[in-house]
Amino acid sequence: MNDFITIVIAYSPILIILIFLAIAKINESRREKSSKKEENSSVESTELNKEYNNTGIVQNKERVLAEEPIKSDYTNISERLFELMEREKLFLNPSIRINEVAEKLLTNKAYLSKAIKETTNRNFCQLIHYFRIKEVMKRFAKNPNSNIQDLAKKVGFKSPSTFNIAFGRVSGYTPAEWSRDFKNRQNHSVDATPSKLYSKSTAKRKNEAKKDNKTESSEMGV
Repeated sequence: MNDFITIVIAYSPILIILIFLAIAKINESRREKSSKKEENSSVESTELNKEYNNTGIVQNKERVLAEEPIKSDYTNISERLFELMEREKLFLNPSIRINEVAEKLLTNKAYLSKAIKETTNRNFCQLIHYFRIKEVMKRFAKNPNSNIQDLAKKVGFKSPSTFNIAFGRVSGYTPAEWSRDFKNRQNHSVDATPSKLYSKSTAKRKNEAKKDNKTESSEMGV
């Protein structure tokens, strides 16, 4: 028994060292796992930042958690929207929907709608009408003998009453008034400035177009 106690006492320093080494190894292993986890998290955050940067919505790590983009992002989205419309003339499609346009801009419906409102004070439907009216004016300027209502159909308007109201909002004229006035000044550029020529009967036409506008906004996904 005395021999056993002697042996234990003799080897106890070694046992203590081994125990300390085991504990150190366990702690080192834990630190390595924690370090790898943080590294993976950092890589994922970097990739996420790159993805958001490509959309033009989020510009840095802190912004990833933002609920919505700031005004500079709205301006960026709006500028890209106008470039897209000029380049591809998506507004000519009578069945155009806001979701489809948002997808082309690498954003979503909510951000696009907010960007349009912030930068143009219009909704998506009204902006599409704006592009269509400007296109009607360009086409009519090239051929003043065209029927302006026929041009309205060609640029995507489904309803004459919706076209008439949209035309008045953009130009200040009724389509008939604008076309007559344009023919009288063919040597001048297209003038879309609001004018007193905008008939007082507009209120009546607005009531007629309310139903059409509501239906069209719904169809556009607004």
